[in-house]
Amino acid sequence: MNKVRREIIRSQMKFALNFPWLLPEGIRSNIFRRWNRCQRDLTIEAYDDDYRSQRPEAPLHLLDLSCTSGFGENVHPDVLYVPDGFGPGDWRYLMTCTPLPQGVEYFENPEFLVSMDGIDWRIPDGGASPVVGAPDNWIGYNSDPSLYLEDGELSLFYRDYRAYSGFAVVRLLVKKTHDAISWSAPETVLSYKRPVKDVAIIMSPTIVKLEGTYYMWYVWRDSAGRHHIYRMEAPNLTDWSNPKLVTIDGLPDKEEPWHPDVATASDGSLVMALCSFPLDSPNNKRILICQDHCSNGLVWDFSGNVIERGSINFGTKSLYRPSIVLNSPAPRLYYSGQDEQDHWQMACMDINL
Repeated sequence: MNKVRREIIRSQMKFALNFPWLLPEGIRSNIFRRWNRCQRDLTIEAYDDDYRSQRPEAPLHLLDLSCTSGFGENVHPDVLYVPDGFGPGDWRYLMTCTPLPQGVEYFENPEFLVSMDGIDWRIPDGGASPVVGAPDNWIGYNSDPSLYLEDGELSLFYRDYRAYSGFAVVRLLVKKTHDAISWSAPETVLSYKRPVKDVAIIMSPTIVKLEGTYYMWYVWRDSAGRHHIYRMEAPNLTDWSNPKLVTIDGLPDKEEPWHPDVATASDGSLVMALCSFPLDSPNNKRILICQDHCSNGLVWDFSGNVIERGSINFGTKSLYRPSIVLNSPAPRLYYSGQDEQDHWQMACMDINL
């Protein structure tokens, strides 16, 4: 695509976002649609199949996710281990993630993959991916997917962002399946109307059930631009309320929580894998492991267990949201890393807690 034409469309898109009252809705939608297609086409044209420059060292395993719609460049994994299997293939491992090739949000729509060993992944026979399609005629994306399985029903939660005339709507939606192939229509769980520049809310939801109560942890950026983890609770997977601030004892001073994942260990305790960054170095994203302080996930202990970017020859530019699996034959951590050419890859490794 001609770069001059792309910059013209970019300028039109910024004008439509900053001065929505000057343009009719039909014209704004057309500009947004052209921008989304521009982003998609540019990525396809510029894409290099031989991008896999990161070669992690043991014990890290590089995952081949080339079956996804984002050319194999994916972030934000959420992985479940199902000992008795799920779906017609009796798959032991289930994953949702979002493609993000070269950081293009057009592709950021939840995919769904299955595996028998947690290393070799594919789209289930008869299934479609992405499970959630890309927006067409407005600015938006579908991010931060999370899986929850109970009584044979698999729920896929995800964060839906849409920009409208002078405001944005951020929703938490859920789709459900009993076979990993046919999914229900999305249902709205939470919805917030926000200023366009203030939408860093309900990020990276992660859900655990404890003694009959459902708990959800998520990240919310406050008016001062600081990120915090909160915990909501519910009697079911729909009616969330009672947000409470989460604290992490031992967290380095001015460390910003970014994207967490919470899982239950075999002894019933909670463990959190957390992507975070120092406030004075926002590009230095890394992964921390925290333990619950017998508080149902309100107070956590951080003991210094850190995976830095570039360690094990992976993610030299950045790391992203991890997924921790504790009920598998060996505890395992999944996460994404970005190289210096802005390509994302996903890897996993067995861990000792």
